[in-house]
Amino acid sequence: MPKPFTRSDYILWTIITLYTGIIYATLSLVTTIRKYLVEKYGYTVYDTVYWIFGLIAAAFLIYYVRKFRGRQFLRKLALLILFGCIYAYYLGGMKYPVERIHFLEYGLLGALVFTAFSRHNHTWTSLLLSLNLVYWLGLGDEAIQGLLANRVGEIRDSIVNLFSGMLGIAFFWLSLGPGREKSVVKPFQLKLTLVFLALSTLFTGFFLYTIHGFGYCVERKDTGRFYTSFAPGALHQINTTQKEIPPDQRAVYDNEALRHLFQREFYYTNDFKASDGTFYRDYLPCYYENRILEIFFKRFMQKHTHQNAGALLGSMDTKIAAHAQNNPVVWPDSVRTTMEHFSNDQHIYCSRVKQTMLTTFSLQELAFACGLILILLGFLWARIKTPGSPGGV
Repeated sequence: MPKPFTRSDYILWTIITLYTGIIYATLSLVTTIRKYLVEKYGYTVYDTVYWIFGLIAAAFLIYYVRKFRGRQFLRKLALLILFGCIYAYYLGGMKYPVERIHFLEYGLLGALVFTAFSRHNHTWTSLLLSLNLVYWLGLGDEAIQGLLANRVGEIRDSIVNLFSGMLGIAFFWLSLGPGREKSVVKPFQLKLTLVFLALSTLFTGFFLYTIHGFGYCVERKDTGRFYTSFAPGALHQINTTQKEIPPDQRAVYDNEALRHLFQREFYYTNDFKASDGTFYRDYLPCYYENRILEIFFKRFMQKHTHQNAGALLGSMDTKIAAHAQNNPVVWPDSVRTTMEHFSNDQHIYCSRVKQTMLTTFSLQELAFACGLILILLGFLWARIKTPGSPGGV
């Protein structure tokens, strides 16, 4: 018989629900909150969040000191240091403080979810159920971002959220979880795990279809490679037609153009540090991003001929917008001629715009893969032996 839910179970799931709600509720306010905090306290304000997670690590250390002794304490301490190094490594590779905070959030979420599941399930079942639930919550996070202005929903980010949750789950399991379990996994727990895996498959397919999107890869010698939501020939039709573009199509078109403009100005205005400590400007990608704009987003460029890039990029990144405040959207001939010297026929440039936001496989291929996974899960379900059944595994 499964253990009944206790008051502490309800409290724990309430905490998880509220914690997830806070993550979701702040998605639309991230930019506003970030601007306010940075303007009022400077970029060092993010150190406060790191201190909070540092205090959590200190709490674990105090727990180890009080609970463990000798070799057992040293093993737990080594585990804490190991996971601290893993988090430090991945946090160090993230460009924006908001991304680092988001990464840490899902690590804590994973630990909370695993704790809740492990109170009533076998450890391995709890691991699988926790990973699936964290993945769903990460997909929900990205789905909300996909519906917000100036935010995007990416399957890659949901995988990053899952990875952080997995680290939190693994750390909590290895540091505080029970030792080896001699109990066997119950058929009900196996079937529950298969249901979770099936739902993960369906949620992934639905997310890719409705939020992430299916796109196309365009590659030319004079522009390099870039990804777009528009089918071959559609961009040319938009640029040459005199008719009004449908609002939904225009929104996607303008969004892609803005992103290419952002990348152009990012490379045009930023100094990059070389291995010898000197700084340089990387004008090669800047040149190719401008070629993409000139060839595939002519209508956008014509519309904003007399504007500066900073005015258009203010809602995307205030720092880049400030640097690009006096840069024209359409380059004068003098700048274009200078940039042509940085072109490289031997180099295949690949734009970062929408590279991780689109899939290049078709809807039919997605449906086939999802159907195959669901059939396999259904076969495993049928093979699970339940009490009183004549067969199964």
